[in-house]
Amino acid sequence: MVHNEERNKLDDLERWDQAVFKPNRLPTPSYFEHETFAQQQKRLMEKTRHLVSEELQNVRKDDMFGSALNHVAKQHFEEARSEALRPTKVPEGELRETVSYDQSGRPQYSYWGSPRVWMDTFASPKKMLVGINTPGLGFQKV
Repeated sequence: MVHNEERNKLDDLERWDQAVFKPNRLPTPSYFEHETFAQQQKRLMEKTRHLVSEELQNVRKDDMFGSALNHVAKQHFEEARSEALRPTKVPEGELRETVSYDQSGRPQYSYWGSPRVWMDTFASPKKMLVGINTPGLGFQKV
């Protein structure tokens, strides 16, 4: 019975893991032999740390165990999953690609961030009006 319960926990963790790592095109970490469920949770939380809020980043997971660890892990993976699917922490001047898969397995690409990043490669150099050279009329700034 304990084996089935542990297997269900690992399957649930794998689903979370696929929801977080796959959209970011990161390899899914594998299960290590003789690694407990809590150790795997802590390892995966550390790998997805950059996707969660600062409050969750500041939580010390080394000292947690039992239901407290399960509660924080659930919050952590829900927040990391939502950030992986719809990035909100994209710095200015960066464009981020996310991949989602439909039911038939086809990838769907979405881009988040500033469109100016890729538009600048197609745009001509920017010019600034310095003055108007018209004979007899002086340039007046209005």
